[in-house]
Amino acid sequence: CPVGALLPKNQNYKLNPHPSEIITQNCGLCGTGCKIEIEKQGDRITQIRPATDAGFNGRNLCFYGKFGWQIYDDESRIDETYVRQEQNWQPIPASQATHTMKQKWQEAKSKHIYVSPTSSNEEILMLKKAAENIGATISSLSYKHSFADMLQASEQKTYKDLEEAENIVIVGKISQTLRTLIRTQQRQGKKLIMITDEHKDFNECADELFDDEPIVNVLEKILEYYYDNEEEEEEKEVINLDL
Repeated sequence: CPVGALLPKNQNYKLNPHPSEIITQNCGLCGTGCKIEIEKQGDRITQIRPATDAGFNGRNLCFYGKFGWQIYDDESRIDETYVRQEQNWQPIPASQATHTMKQKWQEAKSKHIYVSPTSSNEEILMLKKAAENIGATISSLSYKHSFADMLQASEQKTYKDLEEAENIVIVGKISQTLRTLIRTQQRQGKKLIMITDEHKDFNECADELFDDEPIVNVLEKILEYYYDNEEEEEEKEVINLDL
């Protein structure tokens, strides 16, 4: 449109002469870490798009990534520190909140920090540093235990492995961007096997689908057995070394 009346819905502005600043970073809305460009004017985010020097995600970016700027404009977004007084939450200065947390940490017998799934990578690093400083454990705030978490912890893989794999096995949940990359490899003749208790349209793309609850439960038990035995072997090795 020559007058700028029609714009893509992921653009949060109308054409104007104000200069824009572009920041390249990794998206923090999920663990995939797509490379994105954030365009902003002043304190206002105007657009989010895949990075020009594309990362592993290429020019692919999921719906949440493209429209992630709406989080910052959401009226329900919490941008102040609060303290609960009886049944109500009262805003307090950040300095007072910091002092209160420090005092509570010193009094606490055990310390644990939970990370919200919506935390950015920078916020997670900050919380990790805080946990190290106060001697606290840190983990994700997950509503459901997933055997996929144990698999991920055992061996890290890169997206390059998708190109080298003969078959692709998905266990549990994955992001929209990863689905796109997997579909690209599947179209090149690779077999897709899915093990999940979710019922989504993407399941129809699987060459083999295991979505029955008993199968998921059995896999959890197999992995628990594997990890229990692995820990026992490590203990045996330690005992042998001591002898």
